[in-house]
Amino acid sequence: MIKLKILLLVSVIFIFIGCLTFESFKVQIHFLNDSYSSGMVTLTYYGLQTDADSLHKRQNDFEDIVSFYQDDDFLLDEMDDGIYVKNRDIFEDGKGLGFTYSGIFKKLSMDGAEFKVLTDVILFELDKDDMIIVDTNGEICQDSAKVYITWPKGTMDLFWESKSQTKDGELHSLVPFYREWKAAHP
Repeated sequence: MIKLKILLLVSVIFIFIGCLTFESFKVQIHFLNDSYSSGMVTLTYYGLQTDADSLHKRQNDFEDIVSFYQDDDFLLDEMDDGIYVKNRDIFEDGKGLGFTYSGIFKKLSMDGAEFKVLTDVILFELDKDDMIIVDTNGEICQDSAKVYITWPKGTMDLFWESKSQTKDGELHSLVPFYREWKAAHP
């Protein structure tokens, strides 16, 4: 049985940088071999917002995202967690401001999650938190502590999208700061 753990470091950082939060995130994994030991992963965060009450604090929150996005420490942290980041981007879409990165892996690690290849299925076991799975190409089952997503063995492309269930306070878009930054950095 192969154990694969993925660390969603970005979600922890977004939660603890200032007052930032995100609406949802999507995980996409493409395995490169039948042993499910290596592949490509893309993590995308949608609807980045802040609950900062002043324009200055909102600007600082946006600058924290840009700093995090551009910082080499992000690349090194992800490498420590088994992901060699090849692409990363901040973007605007219908959900607001987003952040995505993708890379290749030989072995991933994730606190609160475990990946198993069983006889007939591929199983991803996640700790329950304030997120709810809203989309996947697998089957979802859950109990009081865990969420289980399964795929038929042989599936090489896995994905799921989770949405936050918590809405703490009034949230503000960071899109205006992104547009200003993007105009200055074409």
